[in-house]
Amino acid sequence: MKCYIVKDLLPNYIDGLTGRDAATDVKKHLEDCEDCRTVYEQMSAAIPPETPPEKNIDFLKKLRTATRRKYAKTAFSACILLTLILAGFTVFAINYDIPIPYDPDHMSTEIYQAALITNHNGFFHWTDFDQLNFEDKKKVLAGTNETIDMIRLTCRGIDRTCRIPSEGRVIYRNDEKIRVIYYCSTKTLWDILFFKDNGHPGNGWTSGGDIYGGSDYQETCEPETREIYYLPMRNMDRLSGLSDEEFDALRRKATLVWSGVI
Repeated sequence: MKCYIVKDLLPNYIDGLTGRDAATDVKKHLEDCEDCRTVYEQMSAAIPPETPPEKNIDFLKKLRTATRRKYAKTAFSACILLTLILAGFTVFAINYDIPIPYDPDHMSTEIYQAALITNHNGFFHWTDFDQLNFEDKKKVLAGTNETIDMIRLTCRGIDRTCRIPSEGRVIYRNDEKIRVIYYCSTKTLWDILFFKDNGHPGNGWTSGGDIYGGSDYQETCEPETREIYYLPMRNMDRLSGLSDEEFDALRRKATLVWSGVI
């Protein structure tokens, strides 16, 4: 067999596509012809070996495993992020107060009679006469206990989830001593979103020391000129950082609810 014929057959021979007789002749020629054998070796080296099926299968398994792990990590991270977002929103909604516009039909003040009672701890306490027990009422009616008129902030016909923060202090205006009190009815964003306003009337809340400048646990509550304003604002405790002039100036933005001497 001639060399040029062998060289033409080498690609098919290498791929195993030649007939049996032709393959035998090419093989015999390669054993005897160094030149053709060199060409055969070069052509054989240029063809990459076929990857065994087992290795392909192993690679696919590793790829699937890596993909599953990637998806699992992504899903876990998404769950953590969602949990943090929900927790952050919950804390924000529970603590974010929203002022309720002033409603003179439901937000006001009321005068009530309070009696000086000694509680079970031995402290004096000004208590609403209507809330006294029978024995204490008898003492008050007999003149044994001192009584005075006091004033409290009320919020009636409004859902009980409302809060009534207040802030007060003594202001000297034109050399006159006046206790100025600001208060506001608020609801949290959480209450607005998840609790329906049932319109249940409130019993009236007292703003504590802001009305009388101290604790209910004291023996004297001297009458003084008072001005009570409704000031719709959040974080009313920030008013404690204002100067007396700044504090008094806020009444221009507020609604006067009550003024007088008590």
